[in-house]
Amino acid sequence: MMANFTAIMENTDDFIFFKDRNHVLTGASQTLVSITDPSEHWTDLLGQTDYDIFPEEFADIYYRLEKDIFAGATVANEVQAFRYADGSQGWVDNRKYPIQDAAGELIGLFGIARDITEKKLAEQALQQERAMLQLLLDNAPIGIWMQNGYGKMSFVNKAFCDAMGIPEERFRAVAHYGELMPVDFRDQCLASDAKALASMGISDNHQRLPFVDGQIHDLRVIKAVKRNEKGEPLALVGLSLDITEELKQEEKRRQGEELLRAAQEYANIGSWELWGDGKTAIWSENIYRMFGLPPDFHQARKSSAK
Repeated sequence: MMANFTAIMENTDDFIFFKDRNHVLTGASQTLVSITDPSEHWTDLLGQTDYDIFPEEFADIYYRLEKDIFAGATVANEVQAFRYADGSQGWVDNRKYPIQDAAGELIGLFGIARDITEKKLAEQALQQERAMLQLLLDNAPIGIWMQNGYGKMSFVNKAFCDAMGIPEERFRAVAHYGELMPVDFRDQCLASDAKALASMGISDNHQRLPFVDGQIHDLRVIKAVKRNEKGEPLALVGLSLDITEELKQEEKRRQGEELLRAAQEYANIGSWELWGDGKTAIWSENIYRMFGLPPDFHQARKSSAK
């Protein structure tokens, strides 16, 4: 039996230890030597407390769990920091349990601390990436959202929530986001989803929605569907770009061109456009009338020039 115990203490990857009611070490794994003050063998740690082998700031942390055990807890568990021999910080999943004698009297405790530093660092990196991604999504000047393909939202960015005047919590709470869309605009949202779900690529749509500013906005909505190996939808991602001002400017240009043409015709003014090589590209109808030329004169002249 003792040989088994010694094999565990010498070869385990975890930090294992035993203590009496006075928090004094009565047994320890060889791994514990690597994170304590200079010692060569786990037997060197016997008879010492955490305050003898760890910096006080860490000993305080470990001592807290031991007090819980001696106060009657059946298990005390916490992710705690520790310091490697090179001074860098690590983390352990530290678990401590009571030791009782044959009469049920509490006589000490034992603990198993597993090094989870790599896992902790990976979690921190992932949290930082998520925080950065959230920052980008929330501050992007476009609406971004994700649903399960059946209208249940799992994410809606701040820009779209602010534009619609609907908090993300409400979007995520309803069974189908269509419940929150104004009735007159609901069908186009559903049709846009149906088009995306029927497509194996990117779906591009023109939609209109009333925003919190009281105006109806024109949106370019791009959607894509993530599917499983059976082709069933797992998620539908949507992006909306407000093109209201762009369309207004385009309409103003069109109206201006129409007014210019009308004014030219009304004033009987002839006009033309020239390319960079000096050749006439476009003649207005009044040019033909002013000079008494047939309507196909310009084309005929170009043909003869060849």
